[in-house]
Amino acid sequence: MKLNVDHGGECRLKSGLRKYACHLTLDPNTANPNLILSEGNRKVTRVVEDQHYEDHPDRLDHPQVLCREGLSGGRYYWEVERDGDGAFIGVAYKGMKRKGREDDRRIRHNKESWCLVCYDSAYNFYHNGVIRYSRSDTCPDSDRVGVYLDWPAGTLSFYSVSSSGTLTHLHTEHTTFTEPLYPGFIMYSSDYTSLTLCQIDDQHIQRDHGGESWTKPGPEDTRDHGGESCTKPGPEDTRDHGGESCTKPGPEDTRDHGGECCIEPGPEDTRDHGGESCIKPGPEKWIPQSCKTCDHVEDSTHWLQIEPLTSTVQGVTMFRHRTPKGSYECTVSGLRWLCERDVILKYHFRNWEPYSQLLKDMQYTQGGPLLDITMELGELEEVHLPHFVCLGTNPSLRNEMKILHVEEHGVSLEEVHEVTRFHVKILHPKFSAISLILRLLSWNVDVHCELMLYLTVMKETLIPRLYLFPSNPGQIQAVEQQESKFQGSKRFPITRPERSFKLNSYFRLNIPCSTAINPPRIHLIQRDTTPSFFKAIVKITGIDIEMELFSDDERIVWTEIVSRDEYYQNQALTLSGIPAEEFLKKHRSELIQGVKNPMPIADDLLSKSMIGDEEYSRIKAETTEQERMRELLNAVLPKGPEVMGACLKALSEHEHHLVKYLRESST
Repeated sequence: MKLNVDHGGECRLKSGLRKYACHLTLDPNTANPNLILSEGNRKVTRVVEDQHYEDHPDRLDHPQVLCREGLSGGRYYWEVERDGDGAFIGVAYKGMKRKGREDDRRIRHNKESWCLVCYDSAYNFYHNGVIRYSRSDTCPDSDRVGVYLDWPAGTLSFYSVSSSGTLTHLHTEHTTFTEPLYPGFIMYSSDYTSLTLCQIDDQHIQRDHGGESWTKPGPEDTRDHGGESCTKPGPEDTRDHGGESCTKPGPEDTRDHGGECCIEPGPEDTRDHGGESCIKPGPEKWIPQSCKTCDHVEDSTHWLQIEPLTSTVQGVTMFRHRTPKGSYECTVSGLRWLCERDVILKYHFRNWEPYSQLLKDMQYTQGGPLLDITMELGELEEVHLPHFVCLGTNPSLRNEMKILHVEEHGVSLEEVHEVTRFHVKILHPKFSAISLILRLLSWNVDVHCELMLYLTVMKETLIPRLYLFPSNPGQIQAVEQQESKFQGSKRFPITRPERSFKLNSYFRLNIPCSTAINPPRIHLIQRDTTPSFFKAIVKITGIDIEMELFSDDERIVWTEIVSRDEYYQNQALTLSGIPAEEFLKKHRSELIQGVKNPMPIADDLLSKSMIGDEEYSRIKAETTEQERMRELLNAVLPKGPEVMGACLKALSEHEHHLVKYLRESST
């Protein structure tokens, strides 16, 4: 980072993310003929008339442009200003397809690009043609967007930048980057008049006289130090300041914190702190229920959904939020809260097992997840705990609900202030491990339920595992953790039950093409640890898999179809049920000797981002076809089933006769 020292001891430091500002220029060889570059190739304008640009292999057929600079191996920040109603601001791998008018040639519509779409004060984030994030009515109205890339950590963050330089976080995408990323823009119509790469200069640099350097912690140190936040000079500034370097809020945080600076670890801090706490992508999002049984029951809707910061501390997944005044809902747990000023809260799911006998003795049962919540800053006016009780058929269950507090020396019960469709409200809460519990005067309780389907392929056999349990994000996490231990396990998205199920009832699964299903029935009760599941065995015969769930009275309460294309594609199987890894390893020598031209296979893999530019260059640099194929297999085999499946598919297309021969010789 550049450090300027003027006479008199004044020092200037770019604060926060802006210390990672990088200089970018647009590449004229990539600009579509409907775009004009200006201001030293830092501004792009959409025009109606085609410009007479010479043909170039890098030129984009859609109205897009990429930067010259490829970013990798470090941290980078840049800002973009729009002049018009909207903007498409993204990054892409160099190998993204450029020629042709198909959708997958556009930034945001393929696996090789990520894009934030801004229109008025609304924002959508896209990857591979799917909206991964959407935000509208509460967005700050700004014409400038900040982009922060932490390439090694695999995070891409977007911020709205106010006229005073304040950054408001919009979205952070977590992934793994394998190649340099090229910033780029899409200019679909004249509504998006122009976009400009901003010059980040001294306008956002904080100054303080007296010889000390005052900055807001940036990506190097955003941890909470339990009080006044102090940082030691880092590699960018190794001078002796004659004392401590004290931290205070910078331009990104101009609120009054009462003299203390409490920093929330955000996407700027993705380091591994000694192996104890490492930031990683969060688990699956909590999805609001849609239940026809209780669709007439009132529920509040004024909540802003936000993603938590997720970390792992000694094997426990922790979630953390920092919010200003407002009403919020966590996208992972469904936890809601209302605060009148800045707060920091963190929580994790607790196991019910130590308290199961106690609940039985009290004649209560679980009504939702057991959450261990800690307030690190401030207090909440209200907290709304998620529950899975369906009130559609028995509204009087509201009267049987209590709040359980698990404390150091025992438990206590608290009255519920209000019960809504999916939550219970508590005013001015005091936290410990806390949950909703339900008094069991009878078993006439309907509950909202989750179904989670995982498939594993073992040669020519497909093994489905279908979990059934009351809707509880803590149990979802337990299932995900268990399935991560099963080799080759893959989750498949399925529909939810349209109506609630009766607690303590039994269900059976029917798969017509299966040879076995175990257990024959599942008892729907709350489990203390991992939920129960059906396990089936299905011979792969190339047909769709139909599933039916029956209740006690033999009514069909849920159906699903998993198409053969889905499980073939996702399990990387293309050859009579033989896994790609097994085929490639078994026939490695024959493939090295027999493939006539490996380069079309390498081209396919590069276009799908299955191999990187360096790997492709090493393959191409070999002088014989055998050595090229050897290098290709060396690149593919360590990368897992998806890449090996893509390689086998390309082999089948380009070396059909060889693959057919090897397949038949195997059988």
